[in-house]
Amino acid sequence: MLVTIADRSFPFDGNTPAETALPPAQKGVVALAEALAAAGHTVRVFNNCEMSTVVRDVSWVPLEEAAAASTDLCIAHQDPELLDLVPDIKTRVLWMTGSGKPLVQPERFAASARHRPVLVYQGEAHLATIPDALLAFDGARIPNGVGEAFLTAEESRPSVSPRAVVTTHPLLGLEWLIGLWRRRIHGRLPWAELHVFSAALHGASEGRPPARAYDRIHAIVTAAAKSGVHVHKPLPDAEMAEFLGTARVHLYPSHESEVSAMTLAESQAVGLPAVARPLGAAGERILDGKTGILAKDDNAFAEMAIRLLDDQATHARMSEHARERGGQPWSAVAGEFEALTR
Repeated sequence: MLVTIADRSFPFDGNTPAETALPPAQKGVVALAEALAAAGHTVRVFNNCEMSTVVRDVSWVPLEEAAAASTDLCIAHQDPELLDLVPDIKTRVLWMTGSGKPLVQPERFAASARHRPVLVYQGEAHLATIPDALLAFDGARIPNGVGEAFLTAEESRPSVSPRAVVTTHPLLGLEWLIGLWRRRIHGRLPWAELHVFSAALHGASEGRPPARAYDRIHAIVTAAAKSGVHVHKPLPDAEMAEFLGTARVHLYPSHESEVSAMTLAESQAVGLPAVARPLGAAGERILDGKTGILAKDDNAFAEMAIRLLDDQATHARMSEHARERGGQPWSAVAGEFEALTR
């Protein structure tokens, strides 16, 4: 089967994930393409890559050079207008990994109506963001897979100084979490560390001024350094999986706008318990009371964070449940996309 995947976000190709950390959506494009190629399909990706190349049997072609008469399966990532790239398509799929709200834009709405693709979404929280008029299309719930580095990570070996990890977008609840850490958690466990992974905040810490929208949260995080808060740049999967194995808890503020909570899925696969608020997609990634806690209020969040940081037995029990539950490999996701063509 000839598979065409199209994305117009920013430049990347199959080599990029080994060189730098990609956002979950773009990392997913690479992973799905490679999983489909590994299953024996001919796969090409049209995107904003800098030059044509072949990586692990996937052809990467710049959008401006895209020239295709037909394809068996065309997967448009986020943007239904990308389905216009190929005149003859047997199966059309609109693969949504982010909010469905942009689909109300006239051009995208018209393209969706024109092509009537199978709508692939992440889960119930995601479905709530998609315009009602498009819910009449055929649809399939296919959550993104979890990378091999997380699924095959060694058993966790928490560091002597208990670590909490944060991967949330800086503008989606990090201010609340830093405040809670300083008021309620660090005072009880002054030896605990909070490790924040953010490209924007790490760049600012290295002297690259952040966008104005990040000024406030950057100042808050900087001031929290004396409370055990550390900022890191996002890491490639293998390095990130290793770091997660040294932590005791993934603190996840959650936000009602989140549709997939992919970094939460990755940490769960490694066996890192989580404490999250019951907002957005977090509840679809955590088995409440088993692999983590969906905290009903600030007090419950802080108390469970402290317990996981300080109580080895609680951490070990939840870690085992999370690791047993694991995550869906990309090979399985590829199989679900294949099934859409039948």
